[in-house]
Amino acid sequence: KRSTTAARPGSTGRSTDYELPYRRERMKTALKLASFLGLGLTVLPAFLVFAGTITWTTHATLMALGTVLWFVTAPFWMTHDAPV
Repeated sequence: KRSTTAARPGSTGRSTDYELPYRRERMKTALKLASFLGLGLTVLPAFLVFAGTITWTTHATLMALGTVLWFVTAPFWMTHDAPV
């Protein structure tokens, strides 16, 4: 079955020729947003429980959720390219 999306000139007509780098960047951006949301969930509850805005149980739940979110999403975009 042939793809209905328009391919760029000179491509083989497969949608992955043109869309893959774009999708990879969009996924990396989404992972970064999720990672920073997780990082925020590990820092912000400490200040909120200190101010008396949230309870200790809510604080522990939010920090656990933020920690899991950070460690699940961050390794996919945080890479270190070693010098050659």
